[in-house]
Amino acid sequence: MVFINWRTILCLLAIFCCVFPGKNIEYTSTLARIDSLLIGALISILYRLNPVILIKSAWPILILSSFLILLIISREKTLDFARLIDTFTLWDLFFGAVLIFSISQKNNWLKSILNLKFFKFFGKYSYGLYIYHLPVYIIIVDSFIGFRKLNFRYLPLVATVVCLFITIGIALLSYYLIEKPFLRLKKYF
Repeated sequence: MVFINWRTILCLLAIFCCVFPGKNIEYTSTLARIDSLLIGALISILYRLNPVILIKSAWPILILSSFLILLIISREKTLDFARLIDTFTLWDLFFGAVLIFSISQKNNWLKSILNLKFFKFFGKYSYGLYIYHLPVYIIIVDSFIGFRKLNFRYLPLVATVVCLFITIGIALLSYYLIEKPFLRLKKYF
């Protein structure tokens, strides 16, 4: 008899989701989102080679990306992130500039905000939040579609709060049951 444990099932599910990302391929596919990986890599390389140029370019990038994001949102007249595909790279640039500010100065207001316990909590479990938020969102929103007949004004807000708490719970479980055991193995590699 072949025994399949829960970790094997989770790995197979993750592989399945990567190979068949579903209807939101422009959001879920790594190849479609390679821009964010490249921006992060570029920031890392420039920070090591010439941080002065990187720091000087952060303000113009922050201002330009913010302006273009607001322009696209006003043109599309929506805050639905899935419909704002044109802004994905701009968000990457925006948060790349924020990252530069947070690592470039010793004592700044951004660093003191990011060191709050609230943000440290989300930083510790951020990988799980990142991995699980979309599947939870899709399942919850698909479940809530039947409730749209109720014409409940705050249904999107309720769905978002439910998604948030479920995702946090799954991320906590994932951290302690999957990530932490794997992190203990790094001493062998």
